[in-house]
Amino acid sequence: MSFSLIARVVHRLISPVSGEIIVKEQLGRHVLYVQGIPQSGGIVREIWNKGVKALPEFEPVPNVLLLGLGGGSVIRLLKKRWPKAKILAVEIDSHVVVIARTYFGLDNLPGLKIATNDAFEVINERKEGIEDSNFDLVIVDIYLGKELPGFAEREDFIFQLKRLLTPRGVLVFNHLLDEAGKKTVDQFVATLKRIFPRIKTLHVGSNQLIFNYQ
Repeated sequence: MSFSLIARVVHRLISPVSGEIIVKEQLGRHVLYVQGIPQSGGIVREIWNKGVKALPEFEPVPNVLLLGLGGGSVIRLLKKRWPKAKILAVEIDSHVVVIARTYFGLDNLPGLKIATNDAFEVINERKEGIEDSNFDLVIVDIYLGKELPGFAEREDFIFQLKRLLTPRGVLVFNHLLDEAGKKTVDQFVATLKRIFPRIKTLHVGSNQLIFNYQ
């Protein structure tokens, strides 16, 4: 591993699912980019560092469902706060899963299961062993570059996610606030308010985290 000040590309490929995927190394750290958008480290870690700190305390430890893997920045932050947390991460792109295991050391984390599968199918068909009222925390971060799958903001999908939460559970959406995101986020929040009794938003950089409480 190099500790150069200049970032160098250590892995590059074109995925039929995600498009261009690049892993860069700088100062001994790897950063994952999908369609030119960072998916780990740097700003991504900053976003989720604030997001994880904003979560309530779960006792004894949370059972977590993560839709969208990236380089696993949020997973490491969750494990730092709750070392014994059980996490199921669902990622549609097998290339991203291989990269996360190879360059970001996710195989070394106890209590983590990574499933290569489509989030929509997993939720609607209850795949990967998920059950109703099973998760204290569900995090949805399923952008492909800057594109958010259309189903992610549909009421039927959100209701399905709500059914997965325990009575104390929290559902968190990561929403980009680029030009397209700004046009839809208010409408999305209005939809969430019809479904959840309490909502909190947190702006971090060009992202908005939306916390939905049972």
